[in-house]
Amino acid sequence: MGQQQILLILVVTVIAGVATVVAINTMSSTLQQNNIDAVRVDLSVIAAQMQAYYQKPRGMGGGSKSFVGVTFDKIAFQTDSIDATGMIARNGNAIFNIESATNSMVVLTAQPSTGPVMAFDNLSNSEITQRAEVTLSGVVMRYQVE
Repeated sequence: MGQQQILLILVVTVIAGVATVVAINTMSSTLQQNNIDAVRVDLSVIAAQMQAYYQKPRGMGGGSKSFVGVTFDKIAFQTDSIDATGMIARNGNAIFNIESATNSMVVLTAQPSTGPVMAFDNLSNSEITQRAEVTLSGVVMRYQVE
């Protein structure tokens, strides 16, 4: 083979390698953004269910105009597992944690599953934390990047 053909094969190989790396990075970034969007939707569903809990009388399993006592066991939210306290739930998108619940507000955090492997006993191992503050009148969501 001539030098031109070897050089051409080498250039094509380098271009194909660079294109592959760019495609992998793009797919990874898209996957992470899709997961963050799915977690945002899950937080919205949880917030709506917690607002419904707030409105229901205690006799019907609600909070009687209070968020105190709300757990994932008491709201309708599809999870893969809930810890023994009912304050931490996990599905395919994230681990959700009820940080605090007062008469007028409940604070939730979510660790998206696109980061490192997560477990109930280690909630701070993801790069992005989504936080939602739920009141009867609305939901405020924030992102924290660690």
